[in-house]
Amino acid sequence: MGISRNILLVFLLWNYCSAAAQIRDVFQNEVYEISTRVLTTNFTETYLPNSLEYDQDQLDEEKYASINAAIQKMALSHLKDGAKYHQLFGAINQKLGVLNELSTDDYERQSNYVNPRFEDLEIHLAGVCNAQAIFVFEYAFKTSNDYNSRGDGTLKHRVFYQVNLKTGKLKSFDVAPNLQQGEQLREIFEQQLNALYLQASKKLDVFEVEQLELMKDAEINSALSQIDYREAKVYPYASGVLLEFEAYSESSKLFNGKSFRLFTTYDQLAKIKTVLPQLKTFFSQVPKSVSAKNKALFEAEKSRTFSLRREPVSLDFLDKEKLSQDLYKLEIKNYQIFKNGEEKQIGTTIYRFNENNDPFLIEFKDDHEEVVSQEKLTYFENGKVKTHLKTSNRKELEVSHYLKDQLQYVISFKGDANYQPNATETSFLDISELHYFYNENFQYWFTLNFIGKRNYYDSYQLVYVDELNENPYEKEQVLFNDNGEVVEFHYDHNRHHYFYSYDEANRITRILHYDGSQLKKEVNYAYEANGIFPKTIKKMLGETITKQNYFLEYR
Repeated sequence: MGISRNILLVFLLWNYCSAAAQIRDVFQNEVYEISTRVLTTNFTETYLPNSLEYDQDQLDEEKYASINAAIQKMALSHLKDGAKYHQLFGAINQKLGVLNELSTDDYERQSNYVNPRFEDLEIHLAGVCNAQAIFVFEYAFKTSNDYNSRGDGTLKHRVFYQVNLKTGKLKSFDVAPNLQQGEQLREIFEQQLNALYLQASKKLDVFEVEQLELMKDAEINSALSQIDYREAKVYPYASGVLLEFEAYSESSKLFNGKSFRLFTTYDQLAKIKTVLPQLKTFFSQVPKSVSAKNKALFEAEKSRTFSLRREPVSLDFLDKEKLSQDLYKLEIKNYQIFKNGEEKQIGTTIYRFNENNDPFLIEFKDDHEEVVSQEKLTYFENGKVKTHLKTSNRKELEVSHYLKDQLQYVISFKGDANYQPNATETSFLDISELHYFYNENFQYWFTLNFIGKRNYYDSYQLVYVDELNENPYEKEQVLFNDNGEVVEFHYDHNRHHYFYSYDEANRITRILHYDGSQLKKEVNYAYEANGIFPKTIKKMLGETITKQNYFLEYR
């Protein structure tokens, strides 16, 4: 069986808070290396501590040293300059009033937080859009509680700056909507905010999938009238625009003082740019069209369950075109095998299929055959997954949204399966969205949570590149045989090696994974004569040996 040396280069870039990370400009397909530095400074001002240790996101020092220095100087000026500090302190005092209004102690007494005093500074790079960077200065103040039953509180206020990365020009960035603009923003975002509020407050049970359809036409809740869009921090983020309401702003009362945010995608930007023309400069360069070849690659990546870094199991073997009968049920019994050859059953997974041979119910049972969790799926008419509900001691629901058959975003709800909020409580759910964006040879995805603190490094991106890239630190090599099957896979400086074997029916029979020269994992597959699903999968990972037995039922 011949081997053709076709190399598919896949770049998986994770952004996370660490000593080094990356921020991507999705419009210019540029990557910016950033590092988080711990810096110190001393103060002579009597209203500030003697010294401060703070974090600053810095761009590549070789290219952007002057920008890093200018950002640092500007952030500290809001503390050292009396007029700027007075403005900052005033914003904190406004939030102090909301904190006291919303806070009660264990005896239902109104809390009395007092004496806010500056404590910490963090400088974040919030994003880059068409070579325009947005930096956020986050100032934290600690307050004391007279009753001491809840300890000290923390209030934060953020200041935004814009930097042109080509010219180095730095200026304040404050898109402060006026009253008229605020009402226009209300019209644009009211339906999105209404859905967020109904979901978070559980006025509609999002885990009852049928109720999600009601969300589109739900009457606007009267509680939304307290939202003042003039409080919104508006700035470009990834491929769209983010509106954030800070914790303990007047508007945050809707979510018990927690910060919350709304997002508009690139396809919805026209209205926003009309209302807030200051944003136009960030979207001067439009994304390039995606070729049919790349569209197919991107869609395959999103829908595939087979990943080269793990062995194929269960539904990875489902090929509808090869089915001679319609599936009814797939039952997989899991065993642990001990050194003496003894086998112990450790659980069972059962898949039940609809008339289109798509799984609609998945049950997970323990070694006593008790159901411990389950998953329910619904589908669009074209067979793509619409909703995916996972239930155990927590519930998780994922709802997919498409535009012209291309996945745009997936909204996710997570919460305690049995938790019931009280009459006034909101935001007991974790609500986030996974968004996709396409630009020529690149596919990006990024996540956003909508209530509570947002991690500035909560996004990650997958990028396909057609042309050969010579960077050996990111390269993954995949070798195929003449039938188009993967026979070798190498990554991480050629440290990890995978080798794949197949039978005459082109079914995978063995996978070997080496870490360097040491065999790390071996997986073997056995089949019935004409079966597309394996009869048995046996895996050896170090000294641990497990086995899966497959049982199929047809309609």
